[in-house]
Amino acid sequence: MKGIQAGRKLGDEMARLTGVENIKHKGGAIGAFTIRR
Repeated sequence: MKGIQAGRKLGDEMARLTGVENIKHKGGAIGAFTIRR
């Protein structure tokens, strides 16, 4: 949340947290949190 509050985009923060670039085309933020790997 700190990154979002600092003005960074959700996609950029999700890429940083998950290591997945362009995550919106690969399940999105919700998919990253709900899919078991």
